[in-house]
Amino acid sequence: WYGAYEMHAAHAEGPFVGATGFAVHFAISVTPRAGGERMDFREVGVYTVEKGKIVREEFMGLQPG
Repeated sequence: WYGAYEMHAAHAEGPFVGATGFAVHFAISVTPRAGGERMDFREVGVYTVEKGKIVREEFMGLQPG
């Protein structure tokens, strides 16, 4: 991922803890190294925890624009 994009900024907020895990809100600003315009986007990472270990990750993003 880092090889394909130049990262300008990143911000993480959380964790927001729930009964079976936690979520983190990410805001990221990148430019594709292969050319293209700078993109700002947000996503939420949802992590499921069992016996003190992360057993599943899901990422839900909002399209830029």
